[in-house]
Amino acid sequence: MFAKRSRVKRWGKSAVLKDPVFRRIVERSTDAIVMHDSRGRILFANHAAAEALLEKSPEALTGQSIIRFFPGPKREKYAALMERTLESGKPFVDVEFPLASGEGEALIASVSGVAVDNLLNTRLLNARHGAGATPLMSGR
Repeated sequence: MFAKRSRVKRWGKSAVLKDPVFRRIVERSTDAIVMHDSRGRILFANHAAAEALLEKSPEALTGQSIIRFFPGPKREKYAALMERTLESGKPFVDVEFPLASGEGEALIASVSGVAVDNLLNTRLLNARHGAGATPLMSGR
């Protein structure tokens, strides 16, 4: 799904976000995908992410901190995972996290992240209300 790492390095930090093929793939994905910088600032989100986090649109997520969706002490855990992933380049896969939607609703999601240079591509899978509730993703 991603361009070769050497190609991404030549393009610079925002090249992946400008790649029309990448954007088309991610925008059409039913997985909730958010890309953010090393400070957690959301640079890109797809429709499934907006739906899972109960935001009006992907654009409504842009510029927000992804950290705000992780309640209390889970913020520190995600920030540590984010930092380790960005420094080492090693992804984290399927870590279950409680989240709080933009409307304050409690969610649970399986979170995975992979570094693309100094950006983190985070997927929120099976986001759902409370433990065992119906998934929020529409499957479009």
